[in-house]
Amino acid sequence: MAPEASYEVVTWMSTLNITVIISLFLALWIHAGRFIWKFLHREQAARMPGFRWQYLVITLAAAVLAMIGRMNAGALPEIHKYTLFDDRYPQTSRGFVRIAHISDTHFGTSVGPEMARKAMEMVNQTEPDLILITGDMIDGRPEKSREETVYFKNLKANYGVYAVHGNHEYYSYPEEWDPVWRDLGITILENEHVPIVIDGKTALYVAGISDRQALRVKDKNYEGPNPEKALKGIPPEMPVVLMSHRPAEFNRVAPMGVALTLAGHTHGGHIAGLDRVISALNGGYVAGYYAQGDSRLIVSSGTFLWGGFFCRLGTPRGEIAVIDLMPRKHD
Repeated sequence: MAPEASYEVVTWMSTLNITVIISLFLALWIHAGRFIWKFLHREQAARMPGFRWQYLVITLAAAVLAMIGRMNAGALPEIHKYTLFDDRYPQTSRGFVRIAHISDTHFGTSVGPEMARKAMEMVNQTEPDLILITGDMIDGRPEKSREETVYFKNLKANYGVYAVHGNHEYYSYPEEWDPVWRDLGITILENEHVPIVIDGKTALYVAGISDRQALRVKDKNYEGPNPEKALKGIPPEMPVVLMSHRPAEFNRVAPMGVALTLAGHTHGGHIAGLDRVISALNGGYVAGYYAQGDSRLIVSSGTFLWGGFFCRLGTPRGEIAVIDLMPRKHD
């Protein structure tokens, strides 16, 4: 079997492909504009000047945009802060429960070891109680991204590091990764939940559901997303933070009383305009904060990106979400 391409090769090939895509898009709009002009000015159409170098200019403009998109995609993530109030959230000695939420690191096709190290340090600097990772952590077999994933082991949270699989975990020989996650100190939740004990009592529950890509893995008996199973047995009065790789699952779990859903998958839409398409394909969600009644959703734009479409243009930068859960104050 041929060796898997390095992240540098993958991301540069992506930049080349995106240059071609943007070139075609710009050429289409220019030709559409010329056609409309000729239609509206039929008497002058024969005198409409041409532009001898238009395709060269289009290609150069597309290359510049693709390079800007590449630089944005490869930059360190930003810290985005949220404070959420709910009667169900616990009163703790700290005054709140802090979650650091990361997603879509795509180690193996995205960035190298130094960027991985810096990003994990940024997570630790937020001093989280919980670190929750909503899938697509890797691409390829464990040996492909060992130099990056080793930094997951540096993550520090007062009450644990939990994650769910995304679609890319199921593309990437998941049975080989199971022991790796344990060694890295990450607990994978597959349609299950865990109680989080703070100050000697259960303060909340963290639940996680599988990705629907699990059902497409050949010769394996993986289970698809099953929120009913993941939430079974949790007392109804207790707050639940649920991890789902895909944000569209929010429409299923919000009516079940889940206080907060965390998701990723969309990469913030990649490119302005394309983000509307990606939103439509993901239940109407693409990045940031959403709510249905008392149930909230935060969709990560991705800490990094999949190297196969390594571009951010006019859309949110990579992020680490820091979410403080606080009990609602009553006078």
